[in-house]
Amino acid sequence: MTVGDVLRAMEEGHPEYIATMLDQVQDWMVAVLSSQEIVPNEDDFTGLGERRFQGDPENLMGQLEWVSAYADLLPAPAHQKRSEAVVIAIGPIDVDEGLRIAVDHAALFARDACKRVWVVCDNWIVGDALRYLQHVTVLYEMGIHVRFLLVTPWGWTEIPLGGTVREKGYFPWRGEGRSPRNHSRGTTGEDAAS
Repeated sequence: MTVGDVLRAMEEGHPEYIATMLDQVQDWMVAVLSSQEIVPNEDDFTGLGERRFQGDPENLMGQLEWVSAYADLLPAPAHQKRSEAVVIAIGPIDVDEGLRIAVDHAALFARDACKRVWVVCDNWIVGDALRYLQHVTVLYEMGIHVRFLLVTPWGWTEIPLGGTVREKGYFPWRGEGRSPRNHSRGTTGEDAAS
C-alpha cells in the first residue's frame, strides 16, 4: 500500500453526512485532548500505568443523533432499518466489537433494508479486522458493503476491508477525484492544493 493509494482512496465519493459527521468526531477528539481528559490506564494491568485517550463516548453519541436522519446510528437500542448504518466504534467499543455490530446489524437486524454500513473507529488492529474478513465478503456477495473509516484528531481515511489483492500486494481502490475533507466544503482535491 502506498501513500498514493491512500490518497486515491480518500478521493472516493462519500455522502455529505459522512464527511460532516467525521469532521464532528474530529472536533470532539480535539476538544477531549485539549481538556486534558487523558487518564492513567489503571484498570488494565498490561497497560502498566500508560496514559490513554478517554473522552466520553456517550457525549459523542448524543452529539451525533442527527445522523439518524440519514442512517441507523449504532450502537443504539432502537433503529429504523434504513439502507445505511453507521457504527461508532470509539472509546470502549474497539474494532472487533464495531465489526461484530456491523455484521449483526446488516445480516440479522436490518437484513432486508441495509445496503451499506460505515464503521467509524479511532484505531486499526489488523488481527481484529481479519477475523471478520469472511463475514464482510459474504455481506458483499449479498449486496451489502461494509466501509471502514479510521478517524484521528489529525485526519481520517478509509481502509479497505476486502477485495482482490493485486500483484504489488495492495488493495485496488477507486476514486472519483474529490477529497472527502474538501468535499464537505464543496472543493476538489485540486482546488485545495492550489
